[in-house]
Amino acid sequence: MTAAVTDRDRGLAALAHRLAGNMRVRVGILADAMKADDSGTTLLEVAVINEFGGGHVPQRSFIRATVDENIDRIHAAQAALAKRIILSQITPEQAMAQLGALVKGMIQARISRGIEPPNAPSTIAAKGSSKPLISTGQLRSSVDYAVESES
Repeated sequence: MTAAVTDRDRGLAALAHRLAGNMRVRVGILADAMKADDSGTTLLEVAVINEFGGGHVPQRSFIRATVDENIDRIHAAQAALAKRIILSQITPEQAMAQLGALVKGMIQARISRGIEPPNAPSTIAAKGSSKPLISTGQLRSSVDYAVESES
């Protein structure tokens, strides 16, 4: 008795190739080239001080807290995007860009809504607003994302 085995690739090799890349998306303040104020403090430094707190500035997480409060929505988006990759509707790079844009928008919306605690009276007097992280809008508009290949 003899047996013959026929291996038919019904797209598995192409799917494996599409999924083989090891990518990530970073979202936040990605560069510190722009200056936040006359003292030379960069936007990245302002972001870190507010995200974690420091000195006389209380913690006002606008990145970690956004992810925490939207984690179910982010996971649902990841699942939907993975399905679209599997169905060859989008590339992994497009999926990562869409995920980055989604989280970027979430962070910017959180900053616009206002983050507790409100500004101190001295800060309100200096900038004319009790809303933290919004003075010129420069920090909010500098939130961005980057799709990267991991090595």
